[in-house]
Amino acid sequence: MDLNNIEDFLDNKRFVKWLQSDDAELDAFWQSWLRDHPERKDLFYHAVATWKLIGEAPGNWPEGEVDGKLGKLKDLLEEAPEARRYRPVWYYAAAAVLVLAMCIGFFGRQSANDKKDGLAKAELQQPVFKTVANRAKSPLLINLADGTSALLSPGSALSFPEKFEADRRVVRLNGEAFFEVEKNAAVPFYVQTSLLTTKVLGTSFRVRSFEREADASVSVLSGKVEVTAATRKAGNSAGSPGVGSEVVLGKNETVTLRKDTDELLKSGPVSQPGELSDVPGQYSFDLKFIPASEVFSALERIYGVRVEYDAKRFGRCTLTADLEDVPFLKKVELICAGIDASYSLNGSVIRISGRGCLE
Repeated sequence: MDLNNIEDFLDNKRFVKWLQSDDAELDAFWQSWLRDHPERKDLFYHAVATWKLIGEAPGNWPEGEVDGKLGKLKDLLEEAPEARRYRPVWYYAAAAVLVLAMCIGFFGRQSANDKKDGLAKAELQQPVFKTVANRAKSPLLINLADGTSALLSPGSALSFPEKFEADRRVVRLNGEAFFEVEKNAAVPFYVQTSLLTTKVLGTSFRVRSFEREADASVSVLSGKVEVTAATRKAGNSAGSPGVGSEVVLGKNETVTLRKDTDELLKSGPVSQPGELSDVPGQYSFDLKFIPASEVFSALERIYGVRVEYDAKRFGRCTLTADLEDVPFLKKVELICAGIDASYSLNGSVIRISGRGCLE
């Protein structure tokens, strides 16, 4: 009779029958077995404790019932002594090694599978990222699940989940994009590139990190961001804000990562280079009695969308609102609220409808 682990005991019919009945003959048999195998005394007690916990073979243990079975075991152990006087005292000694049994017995046997299952479940819980590449010659507008807007430069790619995690919002950028982040102080927003990670709570900023270029940079239009470089190369000069350090940027500030020297260099306002030259910051969305038609034109020019509206209904409308630090879709919502209108979005086409300003 080979009894080398807890599973062997739980699969042994004589052992299970002894556990389930008051049989003097079986009592004598297992006491004799223990005398003959003193080196397996602990394993025997572990098997008894495990059976008392689960009442069935481990392979049939229903997922998610651990707590309930632990509770049943606790109730069993807390029974009045009279209620369990019919069992031999040494039978219940197994309960004293329950924790050890669970650690080195049943769970020890399943540890490899548990690790695999744990990794699989962790992977399933991770958000699935979708990648959008801009192969056109003009910026591409991407509206994210939380309301954040990203204006993606030509030759760039953005990876993002359909639904963000509960405690953070993460996107991955290869290239350049201008972000207007939906404010949510409880759920920070991260833009990750191969060289930089930018953390924000709600602001507008530009990230540029092309593999083909010598430098990577982050420029803030409004609010504050925290920029952290991804790695540290050897040989940095002492005192330099090298990779791995954190730099906090405010409005109109820029930080540049020099790939050759591995330094983070903070500076003031700079011109908008490269493919993303026309960003929302170059048109003031701090509106004061601005014709709606002009605002619609600015949306089309900057975000690469087409705005369809009735010029007769909305031609006399003007707007007064501060939309500087507002993501694209919220801009459109607030604009419509100001001119008694509603909108629908179909791809890159926005249709404005409503009463307008005829009177």
